[in-house]
Amino acid sequence: MKRSLVAVVAAGVLLSLGVSVFADTLKTKDGRVFEGRVIEQGDDKVIFEVHRFGATMRMTFRPQEVAGITKGEIKTKPVKPVKPKKKASTIEIPPEPKAPPIVKYDKPTYYIIPFEGKVGTKVLATYLERSFEDALKRKPTVVLIMFDSPGGLVQEVSKLVAVIKKYNGRLRIVAYVRSALSAAAITSLACKEIYLEPQAIFGAATAYKTTAFGMPKAVSEKFQSVWRAQARVAAEIGGHSQMIAEAMIDARMELTFTRETNGDIIIEPGGLNTNRSRKGKGAPKVLTTKGKLLTLTASEVVECGLGNGVVDGYKQLGKKIDLTGWVECKGHAVGLAEHWKKALSAYMKGINDLGIEFNRNMKKAMENNPETPKIPYRYYKRTGKFAPESRRRWRNHSRKQAIWLLKAEKNITEAIKMVQKLEQLSSVAENLEGLRKHINNARMDVISNMNKKGPDG
Repeated sequence: MKRSLVAVVAAGVLLSLGVSVFADTLKTKDGRVFEGRVIEQGDDKVIFEVHRFGATMRMTFRPQEVAGITKGEIKTKPVKPVKPKKKASTIEIPPEPKAPPIVKYDKPTYYIIPFEGKVGTKVLATYLERSFEDALKRKPTVVLIMFDSPGGLVQEVSKLVAVIKKYNGRLRIVAYVRSALSAAAITSLACKEIYLEPQAIFGAATAYKTTAFGMPKAVSEKFQSVWRAQARVAAEIGGHSQMIAEAMIDARMELTFTRETNGDIIIEPGGLNTNRSRKGKGAPKVLTTKGKLLTLTASEVVECGLGNGVVDGYKQLGKKIDLTGWVECKGHAVGLAEHWKKALSAYMKGINDLGIEFNRNMKKAMENNPETPKIPYRYYKRTGKFAPESRRRWRNHSRKQAIWLLKAEKNITEAIKMVQKLEQLSSVAENLEGLRKHINNARMDVISNMNKKGPDG
């Protein structure tokens, strides 16, 4: 404790008196001045270490380029009080609500788990699992997963499907679909019972990536193959047609369905010409044709045997599954979903502010790219070296670009700190780390090429 106190006092004395910086100064014959430290000085080269633009770098000069080196102590300057910087965008996450008390009901009950918004951001497997765990404690008659989602990250689907599989035998799980597209549609297939509202849309599950500017980009066939397999797994868990699941992803598929006299529905690959009506069976109907992703209305989902019925509200659903008069089993799932919406909204506001600043800094960095064709350079063909004015222009643009890249890198660092407050977005933090590394590498390249002598090196 005593040693720590001495250190604090010593630091206070230094701050009050100023800071003495021991450094060397190197001047070049073309007028440049560098402050730093001489690492090596010989007959053939001078290696000088400087700290610029957030990076320590070593520069090598030929002796004939150096006008002079001054060693010693730079004049001590008093340290000015540091004004507090403007706080970076921060996020305030509201406290998570407490779970409501467990209540025993004298009627059949339904427990609601919201599945609303984009998969992988608003819908996460961690919350789905916590909701099921809460439902187990409350013992509802039915758990309703309320699907109202445009899809999202396919990487999250395998986790969501695994959670549903884990609880399928322990709870009666019913998918209630208002809208389920792409990743949401595939996830819902893991539920053994599927009911839909009259205006529901279901399917269209092709996979794509987004570019840095948010535009869709096709994924490789290898990735698509894995995604189709994941869809088949989900359908198998829920006891549904794997061909229907795959047709939501693969536009090359062609399917028909036939309702037999006993009510069974047969799904077959191929068109009407392939699957002609046979004795004892009804006429086959087209489910999907080549060139179209399978996307179904509520009535079509039921007609092809994928869904159990079309209902308009909980009351009608209760009648449909012989649980007339059921009541809601109040649980923690709805509160958790609302809490996550608020936390995500706060995060998105903060990250958007940083994103605007990041884009501005990157735009400035690109505008000052010394290699852009818009910047004219003159060089001597015989030696391959820049003319003096062109060398200064190159260094000036390099310096500015390095500064703007450093600012962009700091934006990413702030964003990472922000994301780390939300462990649910760990994958986002990993992506940001990769982006920060990429920008850092670009900045190091700019700095290392700052003293380029000509177009060829």
